[in-house]
Amino acid sequence: MRTLQTMFMLRRLLQAALALTLWATAHVAQAGLVTLDFESFTPGGALLNAADQGYVLNDIGVGGIVTPPLFGAAPPDDSRGYGPDNEQSAPLLEIFREDGEQFFFDSFDFVSFGPSQNPQVATAVEGYIGAGLIASDIFLPAGPFGPSLTAPDVPELLPTNLAGQLVDRLVFNMGDGFLNFHSIDNISLRTERVPAPAPAALSLVLLALLGMRIARRR
Repeated sequence: MRTLQTMFMLRRLLQAALALTLWATAHVAQAGLVTLDFESFTPGGALLNAADQGYVLNDIGVGGIVTPPLFGAAPPDDSRGYGPDNEQSAPLLEIFREDGEQFFFDSFDFVSFGPSQNPQVATAVEGYIGAGLIASDIFLPAGPFGPSLTAPDVPELLPTNLAGQLVDRLVFNMGDGFLNFHSIDNISLRTERVPAPAPAALSLVLLALLGMRIARRR
């Protein structure tokens, strides 16, 4: 009887520890997370020191807020993104925090539409601290998506060299829009590092598992 009670208490302890670990990890991971989706900006407009959720977006190339042309499909989740505003433009988007603090780059969406359906339009993402380049990644767009598709399920693109790197400025360097429409969207940025699960909660999990093993042997 006592063994059954012990097993029951240890099982409850294990459940509580697992719940605490999941809650703590999810809570901290979301802290400081921001997604820039360009929905608050007017299509056709340039981004000149535009503020959004504590970040500044500055178009230092020739790009702007775009929506898919008639021959393209709608980007996922929303209808606005950043990209070339005509066939000759080469977008160059700079992002930094209003308060000057450093941040992490987590992911973004990058899609290609258009009659040429050219998937080779790459975007280079560069991360800086001051004038020094910290790391960079090159991405090819998801797609291409033609006029027969609507709201394609575009996977998030994740950085490799920039993963886990603190920066104070990001630069998205996109190719031109010649015979191709492409845009970036849903840029996820974070001000806090995602830590390992809380050590105390993990200790409770291990303790409960050990106790259950001992109780079963008895």
